[in-house]
Amino acid sequence: MSAANGIIVVLNKPGIKEYLQSESVKAELQRRAENIKKRAGGEGYAIDVRKSPTRVRVEVAAVSEKAKKDESERGTLRRAIGD
Repeated sequence: MSAANGIIVVLNKPGIKEYLQSESVKAELQRRAENIKKRAGGEGYAIDVRKSPTRVRVEVAAVSEKAKKDESERGTLRRAIGD
């Protein structure tokens, strides 16, 4: 519980966990990962989706030698996220 200016906020932790592991959050993260992959060049990048104990996690990674080199030299994924 937290009190500020007489307001008490109680988080529904099981509800938050359920939401962060939901199919709608998974679909949104996958959509964003696909966009990042596409902006990074697509080929040579892979998307990994995992469900952790508290949330869904999505990772875009350079997997081919060409993509790894490009990522190392140019920061392709960081640029794809920031653009």
